[in-house]
Amino acid sequence: MIGQDVLSTAVTRGILQPDQVTALTALAEELARAPAPANAEPTPDDEKLRFISGFNDIFVSIGIALFIGAVILLFGERAGEAATCAAVAATAWALAELFSRRRRMALPSILLLAAFSISTLLGLAWWLSPLIGDAAQAGVVSIEPFVEDTPAVVVVAALLTCAATALHYWRFRVPITVAAGAGALALAGVGGVLLVAPDWGFANLTGLLLTGGLLVFALAMHFDLGDLGRTSRRTDIAFWLHLLAASMIIHPVVTAVAGEVSLDDLDSRAAVAILATLAGLSLVALAIDRRAILSAGLIYAGFAFYALIDKAGFASGTFIPSTFGLSALALGAYVLAISIMWRPLRNGLLRLLPEGVARRLPRPVLSRA
Repeated sequence: MIGQDVLSTAVTRGILQPDQVTALTALAEELARAPAPANAEPTPDDEKLRFISGFNDIFVSIGIALFIGAVILLFGERAGEAATCAAVAATAWALAELFSRRRRMALPSILLLAAFSISTLLGLAWWLSPLIGDAAQAGVVSIEPFVEDTPAVVVVAALLTCAATALHYWRFRVPITVAAGAGALALAGVGGVLLVAPDWGFANLTGLLLTGGLLVFALAMHFDLGDLGRTSRRTDIAFWLHLLAASMIIHPVVTAVAGEVSLDDLDSRAAVAILATLAGLSLVALAIDRRAILSAGLIYAGFAFYALIDKAGFASGTFIPSTFGLSALALGAYVLAISIMWRPLRNGLLRLLPEGVARRLPRPVLSRA
């Protein structure tokens, strides 16, 4: 799809009129929201995500990592933490002007956004702690998100970071920026609860994390359902939001069904519960055609396979590498199997849903014959 920058240039050069650009944009949005035609062939991979367009992307990313690392070392020797973070954020923004705004390089843009958002959050936390943090009274500046005496710092820093990422998206239009802003907003929400009701908040921290994850998931679905054909930037935004939502949802859910997961004391019952939970998440992932949801649960699946293999005695208790090897083999087989069978499994699942629901999901079922 032709980008807005190309259309704007076409208007400037007199190739198109402004009303024609408006009509073309409206047509593109209409086609993006329309279901695929009945005779359309599914694409081999419905989660296309451009990380690199050539080795130059990797080469530039290495240079960015070295440059920002040098900024951290040089400022860290002469300035405080807040000033160092401010220098990193300013450097990331300046480099984004070239590699994100002008050259539209995907992997460098992702790295620069990560550097900008993380340094902004930490820098604000360090700067605000002496102003509004109780920890500063004892001469200790904390950047831990959930320390009891710094929720006000967390809330303000996260909200300002959310505003900074919004400005970053307005300037550079990097899809992952929306997920960064959503994560900062979720952090501000959790910090707000801890500020208002600290005892209840710390007692229900996993529930708060799950609530935030569900809200991020709803936002991801908003972008997904606005581009059923997955042809616009909305689908890239949705991908990163789904990845964030999955990472926020999976731990509270697994903890609720199996308790705290530890490789040393995970029993067979908890392992089966974990695998059943991941199977349920697999159904959600298949329904909305998002493999990103499953990626966050792979480490828990590995723990569950390890526990089942160990308890069943398939490997010697004294030969630990064989237990890990069989666990890795089982996990790899699971990932490969669901990858190979993704399309048939998804079509079979969606044919079980009401047709009206199935056709409103991304990459809808094309035929029920």
